[in-house]
Amino acid sequence: MSHLRLIRPEAAASASTGSSPNSARPASDTWYVIRDYVTVRSGPGTTWPAVGQLHYLDSGTQLSETTNWVQLRLRSHSASGLPAGSTAWVAKAHAALRTHT
Repeated sequence: MSHLRLIRPEAAASASTGSSPNSARPASDTWYVIRDYVTVRSGPGTTWPAVGQLHYLDSGTQLSETTNWVQLRLRSHSASGLPAGSTAWVAKAHAALRTHT
């Protein structure tokens, strides 16, 4: 029997280090926003320009990651109006990885 659960990023196994994007996790992983809303950016850090906001349970497929950030391709139209297929970087502290157990 398969169950869906969300895990905090620090609990997820990750080989990524530094600030350079890499692909330590499979590109098919899905991340969900776990805050009321978060600012998403064009790159992995707060110095990158904001591209919009995501809201609680907005989700995306992982494209890349750094130690503290994950790049997502939105799976559907976001609650704040970003179109499906948009890409943005989200701080891992504001998102959770979906896993199947």
